[in-house]
Amino acid sequence: MKIFSWNVRGINSSGRQRVVRDWLQNLGSSVGALLETHVQEENLVSILGAVAPGWRYDSNYSEAAGGRIWLLWRSNLSVVVYLKTDQLILCGVLDPAPGNSCTLGFIYARNNESERSLLWRDLVIAASNSLVAASPLLVLGDFNQILTAAEHFSLQPYDLPVRGMEEFQRTLEDSNLSDLDIRGSFFTWSNHRPKDPILRKLDRVLCNERWREKYPEAVCVFEAPGDSDHSPAVMSFSFLPLTRKCSFKYFSFISSHPNFIVEMLKAWEESIPVGSKLFSLGQRLKKAKATCRRLNREGFGNIQQRAKEALENLKLIQLDLLSSPSDSLFRQEFVARKK
Repeated sequence: MKIFSWNVRGINSSGRQRVVRDWLQNLGSSVGALLETHVQEENLVSILGAVAPGWRYDSNYSEAAGGRIWLLWRSNLSVVVYLKTDQLILCGVLDPAPGNSCTLGFIYARNNESERSLLWRDLVIAASNSLVAASPLLVLGDFNQILTAAEHFSLQPYDLPVRGMEEFQRTLEDSNLSDLDIRGSFFTWSNHRPKDPILRKLDRVLCNERWREKYPEAVCVFEAPGDSDHSPAVMSFSFLPLTRKCSFKYFSFISSHPNFIVEMLKAWEESIPVGSKLFSLGQRLKKAKATCRRLNREGFGNIQQRAKEALENLKLIQLDLLSSPSDSLFRQEFVARKK
C-alpha cells in the first residue's frame, strides 16, 4: 500500500488535471489526499472523474468553503472517516487482502497562526484517543508551519515564526508524533521568486510509535513539485522504484497533420498475418499507432516528448534545489519553468 498527499494548487484546467492523473497512474498509490484543488463542490464529480477515474472519495466541503481536502482511495480498500474539520480528515483504513489496518490523518493547515492553533488542538485530541493511539497512525499533508529554523532558507534575512514553531513543537510532543524517515527533497515548498527566493519544509509525514513498531520499513519520499509549488509526499513500505510499461497516448493535434487521413488509411489497409478477428484488429491498431508516432515526429517535432523531457529536466533541477539550494539553482529552475 502506498499513501500520498499533494498540495496541487488548483486542478480546474485540463492541463493540470492531466498532470495529476498521470502522476496518480504512475504512482500506483492506494489511498491519499489532494489539497487545495480550488474546485467548487458542484464540479467535484466531473473533475474527479477526469483526475482519478474509478477512485472512491470523500471531502471536507461540509466544513470548509470551497473544500480544502479531497480524500481518495482505491475500491479494494475499506475506509471509514472518523473526523472532518476545515483542516483535517481523520480516517481508518483496512486492506482486506493482507489484513492490514491503520489510521490516517490528512492535513491542510490554515495560513493564519490562530486558526492553526485549532488544528493543533484537534490533532492532539485525536492522537490521544485510546483507539487511535493503539492503532498505527500516519499524519501527512501541508502543515503551513516549519518546525525548526533549519527548515527555512532564503537569500535575504527574514523573521522566523518563532511562536508558531514552539506551538508546533509542543503539539508533536503532546500527540507523540514524529517525522517518518524521508528520502528526496528536504524543503517541500518554494515561492518561485528568483530575485527573492524562499524555501521551507511545510509538508511532512508524521507517525506514532505504534506505526514504527508495525511498519519499521516504511519510508516517505518527497518528490519534485513539477508545476506546483509543493512537493508531493509518498509513503511506501519499500524504497523500490516503480516500473510501468509505457502506454500509447493519442494526441488530438496529430489529426491536423495534412496527410493524416491518407497515412492512416494506408496503415489500416496494409497486409497483416492471418488470424481471428480480434487478432486482426490488434494488428491493425499496432500499425495505426506506429503511423501516429511517425506523423507526430515528422509534423510536430514530437512536441509531447519534448514537453516530457522539459518537465523531467525541471524536476531534476528542483530535487537539487530543494536539497542543496543555491542562487544558481534558483535561476536554473526559473528558466526551466518557462520552457
